[in-house]
Amino acid sequence: MTKNIITEEMVANLNKALMERGCGFEYTFNGIPGCIQRNVIDKSGFVHSAIVNCTKTFYEWLENWFKEKYNIELIYNNTGEICWAKERVDNEN
Repeated sequence: MTKNIITEEMVANLNKALMERGCGFEYTFNGIPGCIQRNVIDKSGFVHSAIVNCTKTFYEWLENWFKEKYNIELIYNNTGEICWAKERVDNEN
């Protein structure tokens, strides 16, 4: 069993923290266990897709948030849109 995989509860807590900060996006699972993907929040139904380019400050906040709350270090895909726990990768090798 993989330790420190990102869970549904963690994502719910993350999305709550993002909402409290007024972010227009949230994270959801992307189909790969433990991998989460950033998505635009669109209650109108008018947005088909969108690109969210986050700042370095956001990524620092996100990394600190996971580290402080769950002792998880993150790894990102090449665009930074998808992330997962570093330990998930380390345990698979």
